[in-house]
Amino acid sequence: MDDEKLALTLETAKAIKPICVMQRYFVEEFGAYVYLQKLSGLGTIEYEAFVATTEHANMDATEKSLHYIAKLLSMCVVDANGKPLFTPAFFLACESGFVLRLHKQVRAVTGLDVDTETLEKN
Repeated sequence: MDDEKLALTLETAKAIKPICVMQRYFVEEFGAYVYLQKLSGLGTIEYEAFVATTEHANMDATEKSLHYIAKLLSMCVVDANGKPLFTPAFFLACESGFVLRLHKQVRAVTGLDVDTETLEKN
């Protein structure tokens, strides 16, 4: 039966490695490539938990946004093995134009720049 060919067994499921989408990106400021990685399910939960923490309660909207961007970049800018290259503190100390360019690229790779109307149509 053809349906049996499509069934995933426990044995074959254990052999599947997590798929992590990465895109190589040249950073002019470094003169080198980094990889931009999509958040995993666990990474998404970690990021959402960071955003929900009360440690940002006393910050104004701009400062909160900067911290959220720095955290996202620290999770998504990785080496070829998927290991984070920088901490949020690194990105908070960087020039804003650089951070915003990198953030734009990360949003494109992670799908965070897709508007909800486009998603609803699909």
